[in-house]
Amino acid sequence: MVIGQRTSSGRRAKARVVLLVEASPAVRLPLAESLSGDGLAVIEATSGLEALHKARTFKPHIVITDLYLPDLDGLSLSRALRAQEFIRDVPLIGLVGRMTALAPLRVAGFSVILRKPCSSRLLLERVRGLLDREPSGGAVCR
Repeated sequence: MVIGQRTSSGRRAKARVVLLVEASPAVRLPLAESLSGDGLAVIEATSGLEALHKARTFKPHIVITDLYLPDLDGLSLSRALRAQEFIRDVPLIGLVGRMTALAPLRVAGFSVILRKPCSSRLLLERVRGLLDREPSGGAVCR
């Protein structure tokens, strides 16, 4: 749903929450702007530990994370998120900047892996595709 869109009951719908985890402001800020411009509520984190805290606080519908974070790599973050009941089934998009073996990422629960730099348009397509498949932010699409 888009912010301000009316539901069938006539009430305003809440925006879907995206947790965007990226240490580099040069990458994070344009992606956050694009996602929020598409009606999504974006919560930003610059480290894995911060992401875990914000996931508990904001209960995102989808998580987008860089794999190379200063304190906790993306695989460890994915495992930590998947161990939490409230976020276990939320789609997880991994952003990779260098050659990375994809098989361990799939096993760790990533729904989609995108190479950086990735266009905002491509990221939005993937986010919307995952959110549209599961209205609740539920099952991971592999």
